Amino acid sequence: MKTQLKTLTFIVSFFFFLSLSAQTDWVTIKIEGEGYRVDFPSQPKKQTNTIPSQIGDLEMKFYILDNSFNPNDDNLVYMSAFTAYPEEYMSNEDPGFKDTVLDGAVNGAVTNVNGKLLSKENIFFNGFPGRTAKIEIQGSTIINQKIVLVDNLLYICQIICMADKDDNKSMKAFFDSFDLIKVKK
Repeated sequence: MKTQLKTLTFIVSFFFFLSLSAQTDWVTIKIEGEGYRVDFPSQPKKQTNTIPSQIGDLEMKFYILDNSFNPNDDNLVYMSAFTAYPEEYMSNEDPGFKDTVLDGAVNGAVTNVNGKLLSKENIFFNGFPGRTAKIEIQGSTIINQKIVLVDNLLYICQIICMADKDDNKSMKAFFDSFDLIKVKK
């Protein structure tokens, strides 16, 4: 009986420490000048793209991790993005203007992937307005988004996964790691 208990204790301890070591391998991306931090399961690639919009071209900075070839991860792609709208554009006094910007970001994502919006929720993150959204692509792939608008700064965290892997542990860790930090002007 004592031998079985020791063996069971060893197995439980082994898997506990294994799960802790798997979480510590994550890489923290902290971009003070852009005002946010987020953890990725491994080092993402940085990209900058010019995005055409109704108010002119906007520069969007991305951190993308393509994990589609990693059989040990439930998610295909992890992404964080940041863009700064012109301050004069965001100075609109209309109380519904920020909702229009946030809803436009969600609707733009749905349109860009020819997807189907499964859910959208209004959120407040650290006192700032935002959205969470779930978008289905071709019935088998899901995009989960968290979007936050801080004055003229738009932050997006996004994960793409297969539908049967939705709402997994790594997804939760990624979204929970996102935080706003002081923006240096």
